[in-house]
Amino acid sequence: MRGDSNSPTNHTRKRRYLLQGKKWDKTELTWALRKSSRHTSRLDSGTIRQQFTTALQLWEKVSALKFTEVQKEAKNIDIYVDFMKGTHGDGYSFDGKGRKLAHAFYPGGGIGGDVHFDDDDHFVQHHLREDGKTSLLITAAHELGHSLGLSHSDAPKALMAPFYQDFGDEFELPQDDRYAIQTTPTPNDQHTTSQTTPTPNDHHTTSQTTPTPTYTKHPPS
Repeated sequence: MRGDSNSPTNHTRKRRYLLQGKKWDKTELTWALRKSSRHTSRLDSGTIRQQFTTALQLWEKVSALKFTEVQKEAKNIDIYVDFMKGTHGDGYSFDGKGRKLAHAFYPGGGIGGDVHFDDDDHFVQHHLREDGKTSLLITAAHELGHSLGLSHSDAPKALMAPFYQDFGDEFELPQDDRYAIQTTPTPNDQHTTSQTTPTPNDHHTTSQTTPTPTYTKHPPS
């Protein structure tokens, strides 16, 4: 973020975030871990659920949204979380250990809201990120932004910037991301947009340009 454009006291700030246009027609959402990582020695299902819960809480405490974890067998789950490899049936293949970390789908029916992680990448708990390992918490929080209707931000230090970056041990949502989720229409707003089924254009992939968790402004050339 440059200058004071993201200062909470600057009421004429330039908007850096982008709202995708689709939103949920409710503020209480359910989620479930459907397919866990095969790397159970470092990322068992309990650890994944804990990190994902923390990621959800980052968005919950700055918005009107509420999230409830349910069993994966429950009906009408809003957000499924899956760890996948390579081609996995949604038209957006992962690349193995490398640039693509995860992707998510905008709000809607079917696959809408779901989050997929590349199980070939080295995800760890947030406090263990080092030596090329990637914070599951940061990645999950970013992808959830897409699940909630946010596009990528051009604010370089926003969570919703296109490329993975480290946010330190005490991670809180940057101001640009707070503005974004608070600007997203809710079902109680007078002016709303209709919810539609996701299309291939409703998909985002989060990438990192190198295997180390460092901030990168631009995609690889």
